[in-house]
Amino acid sequence: MNPQNYTYYFPGDFTVTLTSIDANGCMDDTSFSYVKVYPKPVVDFTYMQVPLCSTPANLQFTNQSTIATSFLWNFDIGTPIIRTIRYW
Repeated sequence: MNPQNYTYYFPGDFTVTLTSIDANGCMDDTSFSYVKVYPKPVVDFTYMQVPLCSTPANLQFTNQSTIATSFLWNFDIGTPIIRTIRYW
């Protein structure tokens, strides 16, 4: 029998245990595994118009997000811009 989904509400390292029980109610075997839950990224950005009051508007965006490794910028004018940061 498989369990329903389990939700972890906080990041951290957790131990998952599966114990089998035979027809007589006796423990037969136990297995352990470890789960790592990562924190959610924090999304933040700033922007400014360069030069000020120009037409058409030329905006400079600065990504200030933390923890994220990939970003999807969507300016509602066509194809989104995807940026990925690799850590290795």
